Amino acid sequence: MAKHLYECMVISPPDLNEAARAPLREKIDGVLKKFSSQILHWDDWGTRKLTFRINKNWRGHYTVFYFEGDPDCVRELDRTLKIAEDSWRHLTIRPEERPDFAELDRKAKARAEAEKERDQPRDGGDEDRGDRPDRGDRGDRPERGERSDRGGQDDGARE
Repeated sequence: MAKHLYECMVISPPDLNEAARAPLREKIDGVLKKFSSQILHWDDWGTRKLTFRINKNWRGHYTVFYFEGDPDCVRELDRTLKIAEDSWRHLTIRPEERPDFAELDRKAKARAEAEKERDQPRDGGDEDRGDRPDRGDRGDRPERGERSDRGGQDDGARE
């Protein structure tokens, strides 16, 4: 069969470190080697916010890789990723055009630098307030009093 270019994205649990994600990579490599396919590019996107919860989590670790293979290889990879416990979701597609892998590497390095910069502590304290000024301890506010003193509905009006 003819080999085609495929792109696969895998979402895995965010709390796994690199060593814990290694078995998933080995499973993927094993399937591709079984079908004489090869990974052309591997891109680790890191942990990102999910659109909806998966297994009670709002975050997931994204990995994207490109490989050349035949349709049987894709079916076996799909089966393997469905069975794997450390793979929450995955999607394999055939891109319309071949991506520039050098450009993907440059974007990955820029993304890693941006994440590293984002994780650095900012001046002015532990809490990130962006461009909003610090409001202080707010000692100038008057005491609000009890709930019944605020002028809302009295208790008898809720019948």
